Amino acid sequence: MDLDHLPVDPHAYASFLLIMAGMAATPGPANLFALATGLAQGPRAGLWGVFGMNVASLVCLCRFGLRRSDAAVSVGIFDAGDSGRALSGMVGL
Repeated sequence: MDLDHLPVDPHAYASFLLIMAGMAATPGPANLFALATGLAQGPRAGLWGVFGMNVASLVCLCRFGLRRSDAAVSVGIFDAGDSGRALSGMVGL
C-alpha cells in the first residue's frame, strides 16, 4: 500500500490517536476535584465544588472572550455594537 500521498505521516497520526484516546479515557483535574470533594465532604459539597468550577470558567471565558472581541472590533473585524461594549464595561474590562 502506497502511503506517500497522505498529508500526514501515518505513524505520527497513529501515535496522536493513541494519546488522545488515553486522554479521553482518564479523568482530568476538575473531575478528580469533584470526586474527591464529594467523597470527602458529601454530595452537596461536591455539587458546590462543581458549581464553583463552572462559575470560574464562565468568568474567565467572559473576561478573555470579551477582550478578544473588543480587539476584533478595534481592528474592524466585526462590530459588536453597543451591547458588546456595555457588557465589557459591566464585567470590568
